[in-house]
Amino acid sequence: MTKFMIIALLFVASLSCVANAQSFAPHPASPEDPFSFEDEIARFFETEMETHSIPGISLAIVHNGETLLLEGYGLAETASHTPMTPDTIVRAGSVSKLISSLTVLAFAQENDMDLDAPINASLLGFDIGEAGGRSGTLREYLTHTAGYDDSIAGLHTYDPNQWQSLSDFLTQKHAGPVLEPGRMVSYSSWPLAVLGAMIENLSDQSYPDYVDSHIFSPLGMDSSTFIVEHEEYGVGNFQARGYLTSLNPDVEYGFNYVQLPPGIALRTTARDMSQFLQVMLDPDMSGEASQNLPSLIRLFQTPQVAHYPGVRGRALGPSERFDRGYRALWHDGNGIGFVNRAYWVPELDFGFYISINHALMEPGLQISQAARLPDRFTHFIMEGLFAQGSVTASDIDYPHYLVTEENCAQDISPQFFNGYYRPANFPRQTIGKASALFDGISVEQTEQGLRIGSRVYSQTSPCLWETPEGRSASFSPGTHNGTPILYLGAGAFLKTPIFETPGTQLVLMIALVIVSFLAILGWFVWGNSSSWKLSRTLTFATLAFFPPALMGATLITIFTMDPQNIFLGQFGFVSWVIPLLYASTLATGLLLLRLEFQGSKPPLYRLQYILHGLPLIGVWVMALIWNFSSL
Repeated sequence: MTKFMIIALLFVASLSCVANAQSFAPHPASPEDPFSFEDEIARFFETEMETHSIPGISLAIVHNGETLLLEGYGLAETASHTPMTPDTIVRAGSVSKLISSLTVLAFAQENDMDLDAPINASLLGFDIGEAGGRSGTLREYLTHTAGYDDSIAGLHTYDPNQWQSLSDFLTQKHAGPVLEPGRMVSYSSWPLAVLGAMIENLSDQSYPDYVDSHIFSPLGMDSSTFIVEHEEYGVGNFQARGYLTSLNPDVEYGFNYVQLPPGIALRTTARDMSQFLQVMLDPDMSGEASQNLPSLIRLFQTPQVAHYPGVRGRALGPSERFDRGYRALWHDGNGIGFVNRAYWVPELDFGFYISINHALMEPGLQISQAARLPDRFTHFIMEGLFAQGSVTASDIDYPHYLVTEENCAQDISPQFFNGYYRPANFPRQTIGKASALFDGISVEQTEQGLRIGSRVYSQTSPCLWETPEGRSASFSPGTHNGTPILYLGAGAFLKTPIFETPGTQLVLMIALVIVSFLAILGWFVWGNSSSWKLSRTLTFATLAFFPPALMGATLITIFTMDPQNIFLGQFGFVSWVIPLLYASTLATGLLLLRLEFQGSKPPLYRLQYILHGLPLIGVWVMALIWNFSSL
């Protein structure tokens, strides 16, 4: 029996006096029963913090219109030993999208905007372009079906002088859809940033001011803000520091300036988020502050779109999940040195918010075990407090399904659909695109069925493939350059060209090193003409040093660097490794091309030219096109 199961059983035992598992209150400690509700949670977090080196945790739990538990655990700052409290400011990351989606709905209602009207330059003040012949609607922007990618490099900076206004940044980055809107869920921080720019353009208010007057003030969230110009906000409110604790418990991230505030800039407290959750569970609580908010909050949580029947979908901001037979609404948020989750179950009138000041990723681009704490806590609290329910995604009626018999691929051709797929929202810019190489999944038809990753799916209807455990998949031929689309549960994946698969990239890297050394061998065995000494030296430098050294440095850096620098856009010399690698290859090819027009050649020289010069020039050109193309 695992430690988690033991803790869970103790938790259940501590609540045995509760008559109804869906209506509970803290169970006070006594000599006969030493386990209380608060103590079990504290014990759970104590184990987690010690095991995974988590500095601090901020928590709010609400139920039946009340804040059941509001607590801080551990430290908000290790150097000063400042404790984490429910009033400590934390960086909420993408939990910001919940607040921003509700803000957009409030703005749309205030301005009598149709949720199915297109987003265009007249609303934004700048042109975002189109994909597939259109730019997307307000509803698609709020459900992550507007066709954006999720480029992250450069979205944060430590230098306030590099920070730009929202519309200026979006214009400079040519923000706009890259996939046909309405075809698939493609999660991204950019759509809400575009809508934030729309609010600023049409309201003559800054986005933080508009959110404050229309959401934070009515809901009593007095310590929350989207302002990014100040490190601390509010009198007496200390802002927690984020940490990369796997390398050194004292590695602290400084304050960073966020370039897409509506999607990722929220700073809040557990106390404020308890207010937000209570209103989500009982919209009428906001009635005194704003007569419009209750209806907006209900709309905000209404199911909107799913890929196909039986698969969880999205509301107008929150995502869905089904835990222990209940429909839960939720959103995670991963900022610089922070991991967050806002989670609520309307049927149970229950929700929680949790924030930890530990980095999302470990060196080597691995998700940290600490970052999985919100998942473990979700299972812990739901299993400990509630009886098994019976609701599944099949019981939810979504107004819109993205995959229908008209647009699904009913006869799958192995030649067309087999291959490597990666998430539809992979970044399109150079470094981000390379970093997304290994995020995908392989698809292959076998005698047993359709193998997707390590699972085998059987066809259960013309548009649907399923596993015995209930996982679902579907295909569409696609309209984005004819690229096949794999709809896997609530996510979408695009088939990648053969050149962009991890296997091909790895083979090219290995071939580059091997061919370089073969060329060196041929040169020094046969190239003994004294007139070539300088050329021999230059060739040795370009062939023997640059490719192996730069590739080695790349791998070493990737597996030792702080992955949060991806978000901060601070790659250091890694930003130059790939361009230098290609440049050295090009230099070698040009050198060999020059030598081709010189005097007599040693016997293996032409073989060296064929093996090394022309192919590597071709590889360099292909890699350059791939890395710097928009797709």
